[in-house]
Amino acid sequence: MSIIETSNILSLFVQFIVITLVIVAALQVSRGKTALHCKLMSIALIMQVVSILIFMSPVMSDFLQYGFGSRALITQIWLHHLGGIAVVLLVLYINLSMKGKMKFLGNNFRLMKITFWLWLILFAGGMLLYLALWHGISFF
Repeated sequence: MSIIETSNILSLFVQFIVITLVIVAALQVSRGKTALHCKLMSIALIMQVVSILIFMSPVMSDFLQYGFGSRALITQIWLHHLGGIAVVLLVLYINLSMKGKMKFLGNNFRLMKITFWLWLILFAGGMLLYLALWHGISFF
């Protein structure tokens, strides 16, 4: 197994752990365990940022440097990239707001739900990107 294949498998493994943490954290809110929810979301955010820096940034850098793929693939990459930035910023904003370091603008639970669903959609999109980039399987 090459270093790229190993890196891809590790990246996928980390993403499955992250999305599992996000789902488990969301379930904790309905059980009244908000402190556990906040801890799990903080862990998920840290893991996501580390994963972005280690696994995803090099691929995006190569993409920007060399450019490749169909318009649909390029669009999907950019939507995933920009959506990922939005999720990280939203989770940071929510976290800081919940700690009282920033003021919430609007309904905090609505923003949390939007962020949750956006994270799930981006996870699914990331899986599609993985299949397209590394296995040549494209659905668009």
